Amino acid sequence: MSMKNILFLQIYGGGGISGGTEVYLKNLLKELSRKHPNDTFHVATFNKKNSIFATYGKVYDSFFTRFLENWNVLTLGYRFSFLGFFQYLWGFFWLYRISSDIIEKKKIDFVYSNGGSLTALVAYFLFKKYNVPYILHFHGLFNFKNTLNATTFSLQALFTRKSTKLALQHASHIVGNSDEVVADINSVSDIKKRARVVHCFVDTDIFYPNNKKSARNKLKLNQNDFIFLSPNRLDKDKGIDFLLTVIPILKNQDIKIIFIGNGPLEGSVIKLSKKNPKVMYISQIRNELLPEYIAAADIVWGAASLHYIGLSIIEALACERPIMALNTPSPPDNEFDTLVDPRTIPDDVGYLVEKNPESCARLIDTLSNQRELLEKKSQSCIDFYNREYGITHFEKIEKIIYN
Repeated sequence: MSMKNILFLQIYGGGGISGGTEVYLKNLLKELSRKHPNDTFHVATFNKKNSIFATYGKVYDSFFTRFLENWNVLTLGYRFSFLGFFQYLWGFFWLYRISSDIIEKKKIDFVYSNGGSLTALVAYFLFKKYNVPYILHFHGLFNFKNTLNATTFSLQALFTRKSTKLALQHASHIVGNSDEVVADINSVSDIKKRARVVHCFVDTDIFYPNNKKSARNKLKLNQNDFIFLSPNRLDKDKGIDFLLTVIPILKNQDIKIIFIGNGPLEGSVIKLSKKNPKVMYISQIRNELLPEYIAAADIVWGAASLHYIGLSIIEALACERPIMALNTPSPPDNEFDTLVDPRTIPDDVGYLVEKNPESCARLIDTLSNQRELLEKKSQSCIDFYNREYGITHFEKIEKIIYN
């Protein structure tokens, strides 16, 4: 097989710990570099050069897009459409410019857009200029059904509606990380190419079943505590606002709630951790240390979509830890006004809870008193991970890349 130069387009993840989109790309690059050691991987990104990609590829970024890594800046853009549109244009301009320099200096065989509509547009315009084929991989819903088919008006839609359709039409392959993402893409009129599902997978060199007692000893955590872990960005999309209403009404004194990460609700979490001994807050940790906290936990909290779960609880499943999420999808994924499919988190691996603080608190109190209920789920967790989110998904994307 001939050597290949592959350019990956990546924007930002979330918060102080790496976001799921970033970690997926890191995992993909790691597996590709193992299987194809003679190939060269280039990453054009907004992230800093000492990012998690540097071990596996050549990372290029721009000093002029560093502010776009800041979650508060992005939140401000969501609140004020004109500012958000300016951020979008600025990000597009710099990512396109960085990528153009790479293509002109290297012989790039194809481009892999990892993320969303911004990286998809950059891939399309690179194709128009340099005739380099590209793959589009979408992580999350972008409401294409309404924005591309209807006459919804916004500055961004006015600028991107036609070009986004063209990006979908000219892609060599289109991939989504869940059934609802793929359904949204395939609902766009006049797009003959069909998207397919490739779930995320984890780095099983670091995320694997480990001993709870030894993990707690290493982290200096109480062996008798019932540890409820949330390794997520601290915002409403991850259900953190709901957890903050549950914690004050928990009755069992042996419960320890550990939050890892940062985001818009960081101040609220810090404030609660200072006055409630049940709460521990950890701002940032290395990704390699996260499995220790998962191993130390009794159950792990995360976000669920209609048919898909976030990477933080996929990693927990790979470590044989049961999971919990709200049965109402996170706000960006709630376009269909329906509940999470029970098969997304079946009873044998965890719990889908109603958005009712009192009933959730009762469940956590019950689990803390009857821990054998969770211990019975452990083997089912690893089986479910291997079946739904395992290395077979790397093999799917590898076949697409090297088709």
